Amino acid sequence: MTTVINTNIASQIAQNNLLNNQAAVTNAITQLSSGLAINSAADNPAGLAISTTLQAQINGQTVAQQNANNGISLAQTGQSALTQITNNLQTIRQLAVQASNASNTAANRAALNQEVQQSLAQINTIATTTSFNGQSLLDGSFGTQNFQIGANAGQTIGVNLTQGAQTSQIGQTSNTTFSLQGLAVGGLSAESLNISLGGSPAVTIGAAVAGSGAGQTADSAYAAAQAISNANIQGLTATASNTQVATFTNVTNAAAAAQTFNLTINGSNVFGATGLSVAAGGSVNATTVLGAINSASGTTGVTATLAADGKTFTFSAADGSNISISQGTIGSNIAGGLDNTGQTINGAAGSLAKLAVTAGGSSASTGSLYGSVTLASASQVTLSGAGADDIAKQTDNLTNSADNLQTVQTYTATAGVTGAVNAAGLTIAGGNVGVGGVAIATVATDTATTIAQKINTNAQLQAAGVTASVNAKGQLIVGDSQATAGTNLTFTDAGGFVSGLAAAVQQNNYIASSNGSLAKVDVLTVADSQKTIQSVDAALSQISTLQGQLGAVQNRFTSVISNLSSSVQNAQSTQSSIQDTNYASETSALSRAQVLSQAAQAMVAQANQLPQQVLKLLQ
Repeated sequence: MTTVINTNIASQIAQNNLLNNQAAVTNAITQLSSGLAINSAADNPAGLAISTTLQAQINGQTVAQQNANNGISLAQTGQSALTQITNNLQTIRQLAVQASNASNTAANRAALNQEVQQSLAQINTIATTTSFNGQSLLDGSFGTQNFQIGANAGQTIGVNLTQGAQTSQIGQTSNTTFSLQGLAVGGLSAESLNISLGGSPAVTIGAAVAGSGAGQTADSAYAAAQAISNANIQGLTATASNTQVATFTNVTNAAAAAQTFNLTINGSNVFGATGLSVAAGGSVNATTVLGAINSASGTTGVTATLAADGKTFTFSAADGSNISISQGTIGSNIAGGLDNTGQTINGAAGSLAKLAVTAGGSSASTGSLYGSVTLASASQVTLSGAGADDIAKQTDNLTNSADNLQTVQTYTATAGVTGAVNAAGLTIAGGNVGVGGVAIATVATDTATTIAQKINTNAQLQAAGVTASVNAKGQLIVGDSQATAGTNLTFTDAGGFVSGLAAAVQQNNYIASSNGSLAKVDVLTVADSQKTIQSVDAALSQISTLQGQLGAVQNRFTSVISNLSSSVQNAQSTQSSIQDTNYASETSALSRAQVLSQAAQAMVAQANQLPQQVLKLLQ
């Protein structure tokens, strides 16, 4: 080294090392005193960015755990209230069963009904007052709301409380009433009918058979209801009734001698075997006919009432038996009697016409009046089969806008289509498809799956609501969600793809409408008590479903909390490895930096003595 005095390089080197060592001491002291490896962005820019992101995740997930716990508390609050509602429903059901017993008097049922109404009021109180943090839970106003159960946007769980638990919001029953008037000849004695409750497998109803009473023929509503009841479908009630209206005109005799007027109901002449003698110039009024009809009701099964207008008769067969009425004379010049040609049932006018004087004497007329069947259940009632198809086409049944028609047909696929290419292998028409139909081209390699794909990708069929699928058996399922009665789909199988297609007939699934609620039930009569039992069963089903939803979401919240806890733990571990001080390492670094700093200070002193050696050269 050259000996100089203007520049002391050795001192500068020692001073630089001293500064670096002092900086290392300062960094080590900072980390050891703060416990953090990153105390400023300069310490570790990338590490600081990662640590900040992890901290945001940790903070968010910690709050999310609190949110999930709040969700559990909300669900538990709702479940507790629903348990009390269920207890009240069970009480109402017990009272309804008790009130249905024949041993009770009207006063007994009135007393039972008071307790029923109190339980109903309590259900409403619970439903309207149950709340969590000021939000009502069981009146339907909560709706569907999301709980934030994650650190990031969109990480939510929805809680659906749109179903209210007030008596006006539960207990709706599914029912449908269909008239057998206009149904195919033979009714359910000739047509198949399948019934499904709540989406369960359909049960095939056995053929209706005649009863032993008057009018209980195989095609009657009575026989149909009996056949449905005999199928023993749990939760389904089938009842039959027959109420018909006719207008009466006084029966008059314009002949010079007495004539005989006959009125036969269900095979029995209500005026006796010899009929009613009408004197020359005489007449028979409505009151006389009314008395005769009701006097014979034990034989005919039919009763009648007369409206205040003195001419409107209402006939009733309470068990749904047919009401077959015929009227005629022995002799001539008799006019008047019953007439229902002004009544229209399922689009057809009545056939019972009043008598009129004709050239050969007096006319005669006969009318068979069919009753109705009412099906009721706490679950959705779905009818299918040829009988359901016929029911769905009836004008009176279609006036119920709540009823829904949907056609579905299953076809068994063959191994493949015939011929290599067929441009019109499967033609679908009818429904909303249009008169011309839509042709689906087929090839020899087509399967049920590829045919379904072709149907589902056809724009015209899509617009018409026609869809296709393949079930587990490999069968092609074709349905029309927009079908209406009388517009079923038809198929032409030019490609030979499905067996028996030419004879296949689409069938309607006739879905019964919902009506009523728990709000106005009572047990004042046996009939009312029976309806109350059914309504309570529906309410119990709805409340159980709501409880199940709350229980399921509570389990989800519990699972979320466990997952968030693990996630927070892992994130904190990762953050610690980046941000926290390694005390063992930093203590060692501090010791090293302190020793080096002291050595550097000594070396600075030594270096500062080097220029003094120049003086020895000057001596």
